[in-house]
Amino acid sequence: LHTLASEGLVEFLPNRGARVRPISSKEMREMAEVRTALAAQGMRQAWPNMKPANLAKARAIVLRMDKASDPLTRVRLYADFHAAILAPAGRPYLVATIRGIILSGLRYLPVWLEAWAATGVASPPGFAPVLDLLEKNDLAGALQHLQRVWGEQEGMLADYLEKREAQAKGRKRKGRT
Repeated sequence: LHTLASEGLVEFLPNRGARVRPISSKEMREMAEVRTALAAQGMRQAWPNMKPANLAKARAIVLRMDKASDPLTRVRLYADFHAAILAPAGRPYLVATIRGIILSGLRYLPVWLEAWAATGVASPPGFAPVLDLLEKNDLAGALQHLQRVWGEQEGMLADYLEKREAQAKGRKRKGRT
């Protein structure tokens, strides 16, 4: 339980035990903000050491991610993509931290699926354009694209969660009156 708590999946309640941490729009926005900042910093550090082999490895992961129909597999490949693209930075703690944020977000997966279905989004966009930009030596463009994609996707989920939270709050108020 302590390991799960350190990963943000479980919380201890004084004199009551432990429970799975509830999901929230606020937490989703914070996770996205931290992951985005760390990944952007990691990309800037990786860029000077980026080799064609690093981009090829990341592209192979992106191709597998784009073909994967199982959402859990896609999330794991998404974490692998980050690891591959950030590896040239030589910052294993940074990579592990980002991977941890991504994998701790797995508890949001059922809500992601609901949100995509409710908004008509079949699946998140791919990351091939990022690699195309990096291959053209356009780090700024790659970072801009990543931040746009992340912002759109995570904003959509946080907005969806906020609507659910407001509805739940409204139901609680109705139940009390």
